[in-house]
Amino acid sequence: MVLESDVTIEGLRTVSETGVPVTAHPPAVYSDNTREQWLEAVLASSEKGNKLDFKSIKAVDPTLGLLRTATVRLPDCEGVILLDVGLQEPAAGDPVPIVYAPDGHALMLESCLQQLAMRPGHWGLHVHTAEPTTLQPSLATLATLCALGHLSRPVGLGATVSHGSFMVPGYVTGRELLATVAEVFPHVAEAPGWPEEVLGSGYREQLLTDMLELCQDLWQPVSFQLQVGPLVRVLLE
Repeated sequence: MVLESDVTIEGLRTVSETGVPVTAHPPAVYSDNTREQWLEAVLASSEKGNKLDFKSIKAVDPTLGLLRTATVRLPDCEGVILLDVGLQEPAAGDPVPIVYAPDGHALMLESCLQQLAMRPGHWGLHVHTAEPTTLQPSLATLATLCALGHLSRPVGLGATVSHGSFMVPGYVTGRELLATVAEVFPHVAEAPGWPEEVLGSGYREQLLTDMLELCQDLWQPVSFQLQVGPLVRVLLE
């Protein structure tokens, strides 16, 4: 089980910006909970992992500093840093994977991973590829950094997939996801998710059956991406 939380900077892009990371979802930039208070409460009372969704690139470095302090006090704690990845089309050459932040900033995936590799701590990385065209370049970047010894943390690869009863145009097919991972960089935990278009009635049995069939022969760890709203609808039935 993993606890996910959004992280931004207090007063981001206002005259009151403090540089202090807080737990808040845009457009909110203020919160009753600073990131430090949230981590202290969660790490002291729970054995769950922590998945951090950074809403501003400015929040990354101070939050990692807090995590470093927390992992010194609690050496067995774990967490996951979420990286939303897209593509940047250069004037010449191949498209470059970049990490998006909601405030408009972007950082090359390779540079972001290299910076994270230099930080101490007990967290993993979750690379979410929002578009089908992002999948192969992102995996190629991971493979390159791994070969250079710059990818020492566990990595999960997330993608919304189209398959069986949830076949929806515009998403990478499930078979293509598995084949690309196997060919380019298989050393990831695979994290497929269902298209939002098919979740109006929640996670129906056929959706689950088809996803399990897709992943049944994988040797890698698998973590299915579930949305709270559709999951709650199923539980309330």
